[in-house]
Amino acid sequence: MRTVQQWFDEYGESHSNPSNELLHIICVPPIVMTVIGFLWAIPVPAGMAEVSPWLNWATVAAAIAVVYYF
Repeated sequence: MRTVQQWFDEYGESHSNPSNELLHIICVPPIVMTVIGFLWAIPVPAGMAEVSPWLNWATVAAAIAVVYYF
């Protein structure tokens, strides 16, 4: 069984490859936008809809992500 450090080392090694970096630059933004779109399409409870038309599962997930990364 691998240690956490081994997983991080392998991840760092694979993500330093120029081809992999280019692939991430091209593919990750469309994937993120697609996930946000899917979350936006999920119906929200009436209470959330009454607060703001912008309050939906996509904005909730984005807020959680911002808090996590800060």
